[in-house]
Amino acid sequence: MKTNYLTICVLLLALVTFSCSSDNNTAKPVVGEVEIFLIESFETVGTPSKIVESSVVCNEDPLLKYKQILSYNSLTHVFKIEYEAKSLFGIDGLKVHFAPFAVKANNEIIYTGYFWPEYSSQIVNWVVASPILAESDGILKVELGYPASVVDEPIPDNRNDSRIIDIFKRDGKLK
Repeated sequence: MKTNYLTICVLLLALVTFSCSSDNNTAKPVVGEVEIFLIESFETVGTPSKIVESSVVCNEDPLLKYKQILSYNSLTHVFKIEYEAKSLFGIDGLKVHFAPFAVKANNEIIYTGYFWPEYSSQIVNWVVASPILAESDGILKVELGYPASVVDEPIPDNRNDSRIIDIFKRDGKLK
C-alpha cells in the first residue's frame, strides 16, 4: 500500500511539474538612458505653448547627456547636473533661453517643454524648466506652467513617467 501511495505522489508531482508552462511575460530589463534634447521644429495646438509631441523633431545630439545627470528627485522634479554641464545654460548657453526641449528615455520622447527664464513676464501653459537655476545652482527644476499660479488649463504631467523612473532607479540616480 505504501508503494502505491508513493507512486501516486511521484506521478502527481511529475504531472504538476511538467504541466506548468514557463512564463514568457517576465519583466524586460530596463535599458537606455534619459537625455534632454533641444527641439529643432514642432507644431502647437490651442495656445501657442502646447507642443504637439508627434510633430517634434529633435536635434541629433542631446543637450544634456545621461552621464551629465547626477540625480533626479521625483518629488521636486529636479535634475541635478554635473558642474561642467552648468555652462550649457549660462551666458554662453543663452541659446537655450525660451527654447523648446524634449526629455527622452531610451530615445523615446516622454515629454516636452520650454527652457523658460524667470525674468520673463510671459505666461506659459506648458512644462517649463529654468535655465538660470541650472546655470547657477546646477539644478534643472521642471514645473507645470509659468508662473505656476496663473496656469488655468491642465498640463499633461509625465515628469515621473515609469520609463524615466526605472532608468534612474536602475543606476541609483533616483532621489
